[in-house]
Amino acid sequence: MNRCVGLAREPSPGGRRPGGPRLLDDGVPPGGRCRLLGIFAHPDDETFCAGGTFARYAGQGAEIMVVSATRGQAGQIRDAAAGTRRTIAAVREAELRLACERLGITKVRCLDHVDGTLPDAGFPALVDEVAEVICEFRPDVVITFGPDGGYGHPDHIHAHRATVAAVRDVDQVRKLYFTARTDAFRRRMQRVQDKLVVSAEGAAKPPLRTPATATAAITTVVDTFSTLVRRRAALASHRSQLDGTHWLDMPDADFAALFDTETYVRVLDTTGTPVPETDLFGGCADISRT
Repeated sequence: MNRCVGLAREPSPGGRRPGGPRLLDDGVPPGGRCRLLGIFAHPDDETFCAGGTFARYAGQGAEIMVVSATRGQAGQIRDAAAGTRRTIAAVREAELRLACERLGITKVRCLDHVDGTLPDAGFPALVDEVAEVICEFRPDVVITFGPDGGYGHPDHIHAHRATVAAVRDVDQVRKLYFTARTDAFRRRMQRVQDKLVVSAEGAAKPPLRTPATATAAITTVVDTFSTLVRRRAALASHRSQLDGTHWLDMPDADFAALFDTETYVRVLDTTGTPVPETDLFGGCADISRT
């Protein structure tokens, strides 16, 4: 079933952006930029999971939208000056919008689910919400969590499941990717975390519980080295969640070691682009934008 039948794709306003490299300069009609949609569960997921990818493609002229299913209102408030339990939902939505602005993301939407309740939400209704966004934005490429939600978070897992179901129902997305972390990334993160926490607190933290995606399953590696400054600025936007953590004080070399690339598993492709690949938009040059 294609829920978007009969909906014309609206041309992006303003056509191509002046200056800098361009996506798909090999024939995409003026007035239509490549579109990338990220669907996550909480504010800060966008920056941790795919912030470098978003910043890279925004810098190349892509139109990008991020959806957060919740406003992260159940999470710990690390900066007491930022807000109270009563106000934190609005604070975290504002932080999300600032982070997205710093990454170059032009469209942001928060759904009205409460943090921690996605497993209790009606699944068909959640799928409908995601499908509505897809029909409205008409992305070429969609990014979301993998089946384990990154580290087993129930909200992440349900955001993943709803996104997969919506993409299947809408049947117009060209490529779907799951965020993934390799075992090499997990080992680097453990080393960085141990070094920073030991220096600050005098005791190592327990091993990371983040599962790794098998290297053989990775289909796509995106070079995000040029986006490190923007990603750090985006992380700093999430101060109510990250104030006082090593994420905001990490030395540049350690930050680069973690975030100079981002890895994905491609699970849907209608372009015929071979893998491994280094470009989420590879093979999308034939898409009509008008």
